[in-house]
Amino acid sequence: MPRALLILLLTTFLSSTLLADVLVLANKDRITGTLVRQEDGKIVFNSDLLGELIVAADVARVEVPKAPAKKKPDANYKFKPLDLRTAAKDPQQAERAERTEWVRRMEFGFTSQSGRAEKSDLAFNFEAGRRGKRSEARFLARYLWGESNDDETSDLIESSLRLRRNLSANTFAQSSTRASRDAIKEIDLDGEQGFGLGRNFINTDSVVLAFGAGAAARYRDERTLPGEWDYLVDCFQDLRWEINPRMSLVQDASMVVAPANRDDYKFRINTALTGKVTDAFNMTMRYEYEYDRTLDLALRDNQRIVTALVYVF
Repeated sequence: MPRALLILLLTTFLSSTLLADVLVLANKDRITGTLVRQEDGKIVFNSDLLGELIVAADVARVEVPKAPAKKKPDANYKFKPLDLRTAAKDPQQAERAERTEWVRRMEFGFTSQSGRAEKSDLAFNFEAGRRGKRSEARFLARYLWGESNDDETSDLIESSLRLRRNLSANTFAQSSTRASRDAIKEIDLDGEQGFGLGRNFINTDSVVLAFGAGAAARYRDERTLPGEWDYLVDCFQDLRWEINPRMSLVQDASMVVAPANRDDYKFRINTALTGKVTDAFNMTMRYEYEYDRTLDLALRDNQRIVTALVYVF
C-alpha cells in the first residue's frame, strides 16, 4: 500500500475516532459509535461494528466529544486596520475599534557568566499597547542591571509614553514623554517631552514603516551638576514587520540634537526579533545601542544583546 494512502487512512480513522461518541459499560469496556437517543432509562446506541445496541442507563454512560475550542486570538501589538467602507455601514464596529483592549507584555532576560570573568546581566521590560482606528498609545518601562567582577556596569530605570493620533490615512501627530535614572552615568533625572508629526511610508497588514520629526524639551539633573533645561529637535523611525504568523520584527530608532550645541546629541536604536511559542509565551532576541555625546568618553556608547522570555496577557 502506498505510504501516502496509508497515512490518509490512519488520519481518517483517528479523526473519526476522536470525534465519535463513546459508550462506556459498567465493566469499563468502551464502544465507539453514535448516540441515537436516551429515554425511559435506556440508551440506544449505534455502533459501526456491532450495530444498534440498547442498554440500561444505570449500567452504562455515553461520552460525547466536546466541540473544538475556538482558537485564542494572537496577543501581540499588531491590530488589523478597520475597513472604512465596512465602518461606514456599521457605526458600532467603528466604535468597537476605538475601544481595542490593551495588550501587555512582560519580558525577562538574565545572563550569568563565570570563569575568567564573573559577569551577570539582568533586563526586565514591560510594554502595554493599544491601537484603534484613529489613535494609538504605547507605554514602556524597563530596568537594566549588570555586574562584572563585583563592579556594577549598568543600573538604569526608564519609562516612556507615546501617543499618536491619525490626521489622515498615513499621517499622524505624536506626543512622546520619557524619564530615566542612570546610577552608572550619575544622572538622577533625565526627562524629555516632545511633539512631532510622522508619516507611514508603508502601511499594510504585515509591514508598517514610519518616519517623523519634531521638537522636544529636556530637563537633566546630574549628580555633580545643577539641573538644566535644553531645547531639542528630534527625528524618529519605527518598523513593525510580521514575517509570518509565528515570527515578527520590531525596530525603533530616534535621534535628538540641541541646535545651540553641536556636541549635544543622542542616538538610540532598539531591534527585537520575536518568535511565538504559545499564545501567552514568546521568545525575543533584542539588540540595543545608545550613544550620548554629552557624557564622558567612557560612558558615551552602550550596547547589549538580550535573549528573553516574554509573557503576553
